[in-house]
Amino acid sequence: MPLRIAAVDDNPMDLAWLKRLAFQQMPTAVTFDGFAEIEHTLEVVARGDISLLLLDDHLGHGDALTNLKLVQDLGTDTQVVVVTGELPPGRRERLLKLGAMEVLSKDDLTAAIFADLIAMALAKSSVFRRAPTTRRPMPEAIDLL
Repeated sequence: MPLRIAAVDDNPMDLAWLKRLAFQQMPTAVTFDGFAEIEHTLEVVARGDISLLLLDDHLGHGDALTNLKLVQDLGTDTQVVVVTGELPPGRRERLLKLGAMEVLSKDDLTAAIFADLIAMALAKSSVFRRAPTTRRPMPEAIDLL
């Protein structure tokens, strides 16, 4: 199953850039969904198969603080990274405290950092975790003597 990444950003050029970054890291093992509005994003995230969500801080309908809460209310284990053009003072700390995996300026998001985000999302995603195995008890020894 490929890693499923979604991004919500009202700038189509930013969505294209995020998609390029994703495919540079894992060209054959990634699916990417880009959305301009949080409503459509929430529908996909609710299904539980998104491992990593890239969330723009400034959307037409709410900011990352509001939208992060909406994602968390869905009860999935989707990891959220907030990506923003400008970061007001104190915003990063508030978003991390509320459960964002990371908060980055778009200028700071490089291919190497994106690779690290993918690795962190994979490690935390139940989509890629193995189901716990149960050990069967050993049969009692048979006395052959």
